[in-house]
Amino acid sequence: MKSILLGLLTFSIFFMAGCTNGNQGDGPIEDELFRREAFIEVNGNGYELKRGGYRWETRLKSGQTRVEMTDHASPFQMASSMEAIKLEPNQQVKIRIDGDPKIEVYDWNEGGRGNKYELSHIQFVAPANKGEYIFEVFSKWKNGEASYTFVVDVQ
Repeated sequence: MKSILLGLLTFSIFFMAGCTNGNQGDGPIEDELFRREAFIEVNGNGYELKRGGYRWETRLKSGQTRVEMTDHASPFQMASSMEAIKLEPNQQVKIRIDGDPKIEVYDWNEGGRGNKYELSHIQFVAPANKGEYIFEVFSKWKNGEASYTFVVDVQ
């Protein structure tokens, strides 16, 4: 009986080691994306953006490609739990995202994605009219993309 238990224990240890060793050294798929921080900068102050949905591909040492994709609440839905950043009308807003992605900026409302904002040197101009605005920063790298949200209150 002891030899059967010892055999099962030994088999279990080798089995578990074999299951976890397949991609050892590849690291979690999200490491590269999650190290990328996203901020806006206004008058020298930085404000972190909240990441929403994303899609990320990682080439593993084994030669395989692993893809992680999430479906997240829309920027409009996310905004209900976010604190608005106070801005002046027509204020310059600079976007900083690690990894130098291609960036597009959109405003959002209850109907979905709205206007696309023009970027110049990773900056855009805040709206001229007072009010609360929801923005999405859609970022695209060579191996993935991510959506980031922030809310501003133009005063």
